[in-house]
Amino acid sequence: VKLTEHQQQGLVAVGTLSAECSPQVTHLVAKCLRRTVKLMCAICRGLPIVHPKYLDRCAAGCAASSRRCSRGPGGAPDERPDLLWDKDGEAAFARRLSLPGYALAPALRRGRAHW
Repeated sequence: VKLTEHQQQGLVAVGTLSAECSPQVTHLVAKCLRRTVKLMCAICRGLPIVHPKYLDRCAAGCAASSRRCSRGPGGAPDERPDLLWDKDGEAAFARRLSLPGYALAPALRRGRAHW
């Protein structure tokens, strides 16, 4: 995902960018659902998959408080409004895997339950 300068500030405010799927990763930022190693890792771990606009809200919140954001109360904003919602991507994912259907949210819940 190519991030704007403002989104990069949000990324710095929340944590560090990792190109690897490591235990330190807390979110995946994606514009659409595409089957990549990072996406599969995020699903297996049940990580929140958020749209880049989540980073805009992180940057805005941290700039207002002039402190580093952290996850939790008073930290980074709730990611729920910015969770990835890509019905076309889910349908394509199901077609590629010859599944009758696919939904990201239940897969993430299963990942969280087993991680």
